[in-house]
Amino acid sequence: MINRIAKGRRSMLKVRKFAESKGYQVFQIHHTRWQKDVFGLWDQIWVKKGEVIWVQVKTNQKPPKKEMEKFKSWCKEYRQKGLIVVVKDRKPIEVYTVN
Repeated sequence: MINRIAKGRRSMLKVRKFAESKGYQVFQIHHTRWQKDVFGLWDQIWVKKGEVIWVQVKTNQKPPKKEMEKFKSWCKEYRQKGLIVVVKDRKPIEVYTVN
Protein backbone atom coordinates (compact mmCIF):
# COMPACT_ATOMS: atom_id res chain seq x y z
CA MET A 1 0.00 0.00 0.00
CA ILE A 2 1.28 3.44 -0.93
CA ASN A 3 1.45 6.13 1.71
CA ARG A 4 0.01 9.07 -0.25
CA ILE A 5 1.06 11.67 2.32
CA ALA A 6 4.70 10.55 2.15
CA LYS A 7 4.51 10.44 -1.64
CA GLY A 8 3.17 14.01 -1.71
CA ARG A 9 5.98 15.18 0.56
CA ARG A 10 8.55 13.52 -1.70
CA SER A 11 7.04 15.32 -4.70
CA MET A 12 7.14 18.66 -2.88
CA LEU A 13 10.78 18.12 -1.91
CA LYS A 14 11.74 17.12 -5.46
CA VAL A 15 10.09 20.28 -6.87
CA ARG A 16 11.71 22.42 -4.17
CA LYS A 17 15.18 21.09 -5.11
CA PHE A 18 14.37 21.66 -8.80
CA ALA A 19 13.43 25.32 -8.14
CA GLU A 20 16.46 25.95 -5.94
CA SER A 21 18.73 24.53 -8.65
CA LYS A 22 17.26 27.18 -10.99
CA GLY A 23 18.12 29.93 -8.48
CA TYR A 24 14.71 30.50 -6.88
CA GLN A 25 14.07 30.94 -3.20
CA VAL A 26 11.17 28.66 -2.28
CA PHE A 27 8.47 29.30 0.31
CA GLN A 28 6.01 26.56 0.99
CA ILE A 29 3.10 25.91 3.25
CA HIS A 30 3.50 23.20 5.86
CA HIS A 31 0.52 21.00 5.05
CA THR A 32 -1.60 20.17 8.06
CA ARG A 33 -5.08 18.90 8.55
CA TRP A 34 -6.41 22.47 8.63
CA GLN A 35 -4.03 24.35 6.32
CA LYS A 36 -3.51 22.80 2.89
CA ASP A 37 -2.59 25.44 0.31
CA VAL A 38 -2.05 29.18 -0.02
CA PHE A 39 -5.42 30.67 -1.07
CA GLY A 40 -6.65 27.09 -1.41
CA LEU A 41 -4.71 26.77 -4.69
CA TRP A 42 -0.94 27.01 -4.40
CA ASP A 43 1.63 24.76 -2.70
CA GLN A 44 4.79 26.82 -3.16
CA ILE A 45 5.88 30.36 -3.96
CA TRP A 46 9.10 30.80 -5.95
CA VAL A 47 10.92 34.14 -5.75
CA LYS A 48 13.95 35.28 -7.75
CA LYS A 49 15.07 38.90 -8.19
CA GLY A 50 11.60 40.37 -7.73
CA GLU A 51 9.88 37.72 -9.88
CA VAL A 52 7.16 35.81 -8.03
CA ILE A 53 5.75 32.53 -9.33
CA TRP A 54 2.90 30.65 -7.69
CA VAL A 55 3.28 26.86 -7.97
CA GLN A 56 0.89 23.94 -7.64
CA VAL A 57 2.61 20.55 -7.27
CA LYS A 58 0.80 17.49 -8.60
CA THR A 59 1.83 13.86 -8.44
CA ASN A 60 1.40 11.60 -11.50
CA GLN A 61 -1.09 13.65 -13.53
CA LYS A 62 -2.00 17.12 -14.70
CA PRO A 63 -5.13 18.57 -13.05
CA PRO A 64 -8.45 18.32 -14.93
CA LYS A 65 -9.76 21.25 -17.00
CA LYS A 66 -12.19 22.39 -14.31
CA GLU A 67 -9.38 22.72 -11.76
CA MET A 68 -7.12 24.39 -14.34
CA GLU A 69 -9.80 27.05 -14.84
CA LYS A 70 -9.54 27.97 -11.14
CA PHE A 71 -5.80 28.49 -11.50
CA LYS A 72 -6.20 30.50 -14.71
CA SER A 73 -8.90 32.78 -13.32
CA TRP A 74 -6.88 33.43 -10.14
CA CYS A 75 -3.75 34.31 -12.14
CA LYS A 76 -5.74 36.57 -14.44
CA GLU A 77 -7.57 38.33 -11.61
CA TYR A 78 -4.41 39.05 -9.59
CA ARG A 79 -2.06 39.39 -12.60
CA GLN A 80 0.33 36.75 -11.31
CA LYS A 81 2.39 33.99 -12.91
CA GLY A 82 1.42 30.43 -12.11
CA LEU A 83 2.92 27.02 -12.79
CA ILE A 84 1.63 23.49 -12.49
CA VAL A 85 4.49 21.08 -11.80
CA VAL A 86 3.77 17.38 -12.30
CA VAL A 87 6.05 14.81 -10.68
CA LYS A 88 5.87 11.26 -12.02
CA ASP A 89 7.79 8.30 -10.67
CA ARG A 90 11.14 7.78 -12.41
CA LYS A 91 10.38 10.41 -15.08
CA PRO A 92 11.48 14.03 -15.57
CA ILE A 93 9.48 16.80 -13.93
CA GLU A 94 6.83 18.33 -16.21
CA VAL A 95 6.14 22.06 -15.95
CA TYR A 96 2.98 23.72 -17.36
CA THR A 97 2.29 27.45 -17.35
CA VAL A 98 -1.10 28.58 -16.13
CA ASN A 99 -1.25 31.95 -17.92
